Amino acid sequence: MREELNREELQAAVEMTLSGLPDDPYLARKVMAKAAEDAPGMKKKMRTGLVIVIALLTVLAAAVAAVLLSSKEVAKEAAEIAQESGENTWSEEELSRVRALIEDNNIVLPDYAQEWLESGDGVYKEELLLAILKSEYGFYPATWPIDVQAWFDELLVENGLKDEVLSVLPEEGEITEEEATEIAVKYVADNFGADVTDEEKYLKYVQYMRTEDEEGNIEKRWAFAFEDENGGGYKVKISPQGEMIEEDSGEIFVPEPTAAPAGPTLAPDAKAQIDALYFLLREESFYTVENLAAYRDIYGAALDALAPRGEQEWAMKKLAEIPYALPEEGEISPEEAFDAAEAAAKEAGWSDEWMGLCMKSVSYREYPGEESVYRVCWKLKNGDEYRKLFHQGEMPFGIAVYVNPDDGSIVKVNEMDGPDQFDFVPEFPDSHDVEAPIGLG
Repeated sequence: MREELNREELQAAVEMTLSGLPDDPYLARKVMAKAAEDAPGMKKKMRTGLVIVIALLTVLAAAVAAVLLSSKEVAKEAAEIAQESGENTWSEEELSRVRALIEDNNIVLPDYAQEWLESGDGVYKEELLLAILKSEYGFYPATWPIDVQAWFDELLVENGLKDEVLSVLPEEGEITEEEATEIAVKYVADNFGADVTDEEKYLKYVQYMRTEDEEGNIEKRWAFAFEDENGGGYKVKISPQGEMIEEDSGEIFVPEPTAAPAGPTLAPDAKAQIDALYFLLREESFYTVENLAAYRDIYGAALDALAPRGEQEWAMKKLAEIPYALPEEGEISPEEAFDAAEAAAKEAGWSDEWMGLCMKSVSYREYPGEESVYRVCWKLKNGDEYRKLFHQGEMPFGIAVYVNPDDGSIVKVNEMDGPDQFDFVPEFPDSHDVEAPIGLG
């Protein structure tokens, strides 16, 4: 047998083996030391060429691993691309560059985000950056390390994708995450007798955030949620000095047992649909007559199998209970209904500025035993910069206008005097809701 490998064989071995070799920067050193140790008096010599191949493979594997960027580094470069234009969605050219960045660094996105990359149709910049970090830190941002949450908020603000930083880190004189966790765990144990340190039973969410009080003053607070498999559990709010905020702490709302779902575990395709819905529900463009009329047909099977964990998933299921439909021939169009509703809202004192601060939705509903109706709603967007206007008494929380589809006349106008259970969804509240809303829409 030959004692050496020729150049071509060496190159082939490198190319064939490199992709699967684990990164061990000490392996080459150990192999060479072992070869030197065993060489004297050995009957079977280790071939020098093989030692060289292994050493080269190890060095090259380490080099490749070092070249790959982390999810944070990829998100940072993608955010720099995002700020090149002032749009909320990626242009085709921007998305192409981000797609290459993701693929070149072996970032495995959630299924719904991968579909965005492939379709390239109206992908929102912030949501794609979020998906990049989810590939490493998990689906729910509130389960990420708080330093990653704060870093991501700063990244968005620095690149013009968010107005202000809300997720922060504790400063000198403020309690640490470990201290806050001890207080939260003790509060739940003392008041409800539950051990929320059981990670198999409870999923822990923790955030340290800048928020605002009822007068609109900015303050910090620790926010914990310990959620069980049924979507219930406990929430705990703590001040930076370690004081319990009792009025905002307690058991997590769980809808009545009769509304609890039954069905199998979500199939992969159903899970992808639910994952996509997380973002669709927060996009104004989703709330059209056509989209909502198709909501039950598209998402019904997945929602029937969904065991909700938290308010957003309950909102998904409640939307499927609304009897959405399309207008019949001879009735006014959604655009005409919107124009009529807008005029009625302005008559009620709403300005273009107020409407611009809101999420809007337009739906057509056919409740049994009632006349069909258009419902057009404006509801304050999420975010302190919007909600503080309500808390400071500068504007209502929202307004819903009901329009007769036969002639465009106004059936009723309801102004919302506060948040409801699903205050991030403009399709709620309504007089048909099971929940009793604070402000009836």
